[in-house]
Amino acid sequence: MGERGNKFSKVLCEGTVHCKYTRALTFEKVCQAAANPPAKDASAEELLALMDANGVDKSVIVQPICYLYDNSYVGACIKTWPSRFAAVARVDPEDVNAPAHLAQLTAEGFVGVRFGPVNQTWWNAPNMLRILEKAQGLQVPVLLFLGKDGGKSIPWIEPVLRKVPDLIVVIDHMADVSPSDQAQVDNLLRLAALPQVYVKISHTWALSTEAYPWMDAQHLVKTVIAKFGANVRFFSFAKTNTREF
Repeated sequence: MGERGNKFSKVLCEGTVHCKYTRALTFEKVCQAAANPPAKDASAEELLALMDANGVDKSVIVQPICYLYDNSYVGACIKTWPSRFAAVARVDPEDVNAPAHLAQLTAEGFVGVRFGPVNQTWWNAPNMLRILEKAQGLQVPVLLFLGKDGGKSIPWIEPVLRKVPDLIVVIDHMADVSPSDQAQVDNLLRLAALPQVYVKISHTWALSTEAYPWMDAQHLVKTVIAKFGANVRFFSFAKTNTREF
């Protein structure tokens, strides 16, 4: 991801997609064990076809929450198409073996780890700090999904982030703040004081309380860019028409 101020690559990269299978020969047990099994396939093959049709060079696949901490399918995707995909894993924030699990996943080719929706109990626990320190040592960026109205969580998220000053952190979906809740917006913007914090701009349609073109959310996007800078945010389309990946 680099430091703030770096120039963008000329490679067109989709920032976040989810690949999932309702059924798969090798991954049947993974699908059966899913906490919230996907209703339909959103396979890597389908994603590649969409990428090729729209001139997208690479995509970052984020482990979908339905599989929890079994990263098998996403791991297979990056092994099969290493020039097209990078991947972000999930590890259990309450598992004492999570630091070792993260190191193993990194060795297998995963380039980031996602947590969320973030829970205050496990976020403030010593084990979470151990995981973040491991990620910092491995130079593995952390993607934080704070959940709906995530701006309300930032006052207790921020003190922990200050304990890992060299860890790159990406706030997912602009913290899912409501554009009309100025207190939440202000909480998000104050994270700009932490040079390792980035913001992922995505699903503005979900944050907006207005009809298309969701001008309240577009104003939030402009505010985030103005505060964090043009080179410290990432875009994700999240959905292509009605197909979710």
